[in-house]
Amino acid sequence: MNNSVLKVSCTGNNAFGTCFAISNTKNSTLFLTCGHVINDCNSGDILVDNRRAVVVENLYAEGLDLALLKVDDFIIEPLSFCGADDDQCHEVVGFTNLGSDIKKEKISKLRIKNDIEIIKKTLDVKVNAIKIYADEEISKGYSGSPIINTNSGKVVGVISLKVGTSTNFGIANSHINDLHEIEIYETSRVNNKKLNSELSTEEIYYIEKILDNEFQEGLNCFSSKNPVWNKPKLHSFDEIDVKGSVKGSSIEVDEIIKEPRSIVINSYQQHGLSSLAKYITKKAWESDVRSFWLYLDVNDLKPHNKDILKVVNRRLNKLKLKREDVSCVIIDEVSTSVKEIQKILSIINDIFIDLPLLIMMSKVDNDLINEEIDYDKIRYFENKYLWSLNRSEIRNIVTCYNSDKKYIDEDEIVISKLISDLQVLNIPRTPLNCLTFLKIYEYDFDETPINRTEMIGKILYLLFNVDLIPKYKSRPDLKDVEFVLGYLCEKFIRDHLFEFTRDYFVSEISNFCYDSDIDIETDVIFDVLYSNGIIIHRRDRFCFKFSYWVLYFAAHRMHQNHDFENFVLSDMNYTSYPEIIEYYAGIRRNSSKVLEVLYEDISKTRSNVENKCNMPDDFDIYSELLWSPTDESLSSVKNMLEAGAKGSRLPNEIKDHYADKSYDSTKPLSQTIHKILEDYSFLRLMRGIHSASKALRNSDYADSRLRHKLMSEIVYSWELIIKFQVLLSPIICRDKYVTVDGARFGLKDCFSDDSTEAMMELIPVIPTNVIRWFQDDIFSKKMGSFFYKNFKKHDRALALHTIALLVVAKRPIDWDIFIDTYIRGLDKNSYYLSSICEELYEQYQFSFASSKELSSIEKLIKLSIAKHDGVRRLNAKSINKVEIGVSPQRVE
Repeated sequence: MNNSVLKVSCTGNNAFGTCFAISNTKNSTLFLTCGHVINDCNSGDILVDNRRAVVVENLYAEGLDLALLKVDDFIIEPLSFCGADDDQCHEVVGFTNLGSDIKKEKISKLRIKNDIEIIKKTLDVKVNAIKIYADEEISKGYSGSPIINTNSGKVVGVISLKVGTSTNFGIANSHINDLHEIEIYETSRVNNKKLNSELSTEEIYYIEKILDNEFQEGLNCFSSKNPVWNKPKLHSFDEIDVKGSVKGSSIEVDEIIKEPRSIVINSYQQHGLSSLAKYITKKAWESDVRSFWLYLDVNDLKPHNKDILKVVNRRLNKLKLKREDVSCVIIDEVSTSVKEIQKILSIINDIFIDLPLLIMMSKVDNDLINEEIDYDKIRYFENKYLWSLNRSEIRNIVTCYNSDKKYIDEDEIVISKLISDLQVLNIPRTPLNCLTFLKIYEYDFDETPINRTEMIGKILYLLFNVDLIPKYKSRPDLKDVEFVLGYLCEKFIRDHLFEFTRDYFVSEISNFCYDSDIDIETDVIFDVLYSNGIIIHRRDRFCFKFSYWVLYFAAHRMHQNHDFENFVLSDMNYTSYPEIIEYYAGIRRNSSKVLEVLYEDISKTRSNVENKCNMPDDFDIYSELLWSPTDESLSSVKNMLEAGAKGSRLPNEIKDHYADKSYDSTKPLSQTIHKILEDYSFLRLMRGIHSASKALRNSDYADSRLRHKLMSEIVYSWELIIKFQVLLSPIICRDKYVTVDGARFGLKDCFSDDSTEAMMELIPVIPTNVIRWFQDDIFSKKMGSFFYKNFKKHDRALALHTIALLVVAKRPIDWDIFIDTYIRGLDKNSYYLSSICEELYEQYQFSFASSKELSSIEKLIKLSIAKHDGVRRLNAKSINKVEIGVSPQRVE
């Protein structure tokens, strides 16, 4: 194979590239290279391995960067071709500079992404391309090199285009037929392979029992066996983006087992990723074609090849298997809160370069540690998403719990209350949250926790006061537990160290109890938390399974220790962990002090952003948009965008985009945006809003005037973020996304490819998107009247619209009356009427709504249409005349 790859050069200059043999005649060989290589070698004769060659055809000018060469009296064995497979390993062989010399070198362990379409706009040509992921640079001399499937030795494409220092693209071999007819063989998959080891019936059963036990243990909740398992579907889009995606775009887990490939399964914490990982491992072993999927918990791994191999070998030795038996690798507990996670994943990728990887990726809302993961530097991964539970899945949990554990009440009654409580507390519909409520219902079915703080407190009460504790141990008082653990969690936060040994845990709180004159068996605290899965084992240490436990106890500490309270509230330290503010406010629900601090911080940060950005006072782009935009209104919008950018103090790189049509679209924008986010305090403002929203939601008994003052400041900040996003929209639409310092602004695939069209699609939905970022932080079912009163304190159309969008999305008491009044007050052709109608459509189609709510939404949609159509008397009779065809189809 190596002998079939040769150097292309010329007699008149120093340019060179790579070519490879694809066919023979009686006494000659045809070679394939890139068209731009031939164009570079434009002086004198073309040479292949220093032999004169004839250019048979060069398609570069036609938009296809391929050329065919012929060398007479020279026979070289041609390479064969096969289809590309994203899940297999690849390599390239080519030529590059070595000082003043030229060397031939192979680059191995490449991963590819197939079926990328590159459109040559000036020539109206579409090229089927391959994106290449490499750890080392593939330099210019490799142009024309074959991309070779390592397993088969066959060619899948040709190296053609280089973007930056680490990204290369190749041309798929299907285009070679435009130059010379070739045969492309089907790629045989090596995945889901059978076991290499010969195992006895007893050994197979032994492994089956281990995998089943691990799965069952993963289902356990609060020291008792959980009988419930909902086999989930995996979706091709995030749950929050469901409105723009295709109905029914999901796959069963069995499909992945049957055809394994590299996938990142994304989900928020507590949605059951670990249980799913162990379920897949178990089902793969039990399948008709028995295969072994190696399960690795990333928390057991250190970022060193030797240590990871030690864990791998320990797992295989326990099951009496070999490396050759592994068909796929599942990497669990992956998140941005794992130290050096990028390095760990890269090492695993190198070890198992020929096998698919399944990554269970937890999205952590508020990381105590934050690391970046760049999957493009590892290999190509599909993305799948695990969603919240639907009603039928909640029904299954309740039915199983009622029959297997303590009977609570009739299934329908429990289901209705559970769904209602999840909505009232604005808590995700996850298995753990459902089981948490059911645990509470066992002992107190009639009462609903007021907020998440109280819900956690109720669980702790059950664990320490109701559940069994060894008779020879004294039962600790819950208030004492919260007091001593608050001290310990303060140390965790101040030291930014969240792992500990059992001895450290017990000795630290024992010493604190001694200093505080508290008599308590500290080891009981550890044992109860550990046996109930609140504290878990990681490598040779322990940690709290979820960060919210640390923040819950730390919030109690803030009420007990003014020095720690001041530490959290000063310099906006709370923005690193907004949940601590939520729990702090939720403990007493009258935290006027923290609301005042939050108001001052957000107000100051917002003013700082406004002063430095200096956006024009009259920058009100949504007043220019209409229900059905005309050419004149669109022109007005574009003019306002340009004027707004020029009048601001935004960096020149952004202003140039509006003024200079020859703006270099490949120029990196990260430094510019980083300057905005950092110097303009934009990211601090967004994090501050998250914290303030959580505090406001839980401060029912705080001074009402202060609550409204903070709410108004939050609304002002929403407006500023919306306007800022509008100014950035041309650049986001051009570059598709911008990622800086952990903040990512980007477009989904549902937007147009043309940047101008995409911008006009994006701007109308920016207010809805911004509210969606913050709505779950601020909303409580009890806050309806509060929102309605605050609405009356604003006179700016955009401010009023943000509150209306929040009310439609979350639907507190009397929401339909409020929105009815809002719609009637809008201009019939305004953007705001169109926007609220669109939001109602989406809520009808996709939201978790009761039949009564759906009826109200449908009536309001008809009201919006009637208003737009100019119906003079908007009474029930005229609204009902609106054709039923305007009502959207419900997606269940």
